[in-house]
Amino acid sequence: MRDKILRLADANGRSRSDPALRRIQQFANGVVLTSQGIPFLHAGVELMRDKQGDHNTYKSGDGVNAIRWQWKTDHADIFRYYKAAMALRRAHPGLRLTSWDAIDRPVTTTTPRHEVVMSHIRAGEVGDDWSEILVVANSADNYQVPLPPGEWQVAMERSDPAAG
Repeated sequence: MRDKILRLADANGRSRSDPALRRIQQFANGVVLTSQGIPFLHAGVELMRDKQGDHNTYKSGDGVNAIRWQWKTDHADIFRYYKAAMALRRAHPGLRLTSWDAIDRPVTTTTPRHEVVMSHIRAGEVGDDWSEILVVANSADNYQVPLPPGEWQVAMERSDPAAG
């Protein structure tokens, strides 16, 4: 993931230290962690690990493949983000449905406009403490989310999975 983001930055003349690149990584895996099914996070993504641009490191040595644990300290905010997002997912069965039959009934996914995807999960139907969950993935500019009737709280917003 990190290598692809850095390649995007290079291709668009952006600094590799641009804070927006961190947000792109958080957004991408935030989508993974709030999507149905079994999430796959590659080892070290929570530490901002890169593989020095080597897109297939199967035959590369430890110089490329090793996890450098200092990254956990260097990118503690990113690590906390992943930890909190995983805890949110673990706490809510409505975010962890793993088969078509389980997903088809309680989940409705729409695209209200370009670059916005929303999933309305009737989580109470699957034994969640929350009766409903609304997941909004917006990769564009500001978007006002029309909420269904009732009281809502923000559980994860932007770079803060513990926003609620």
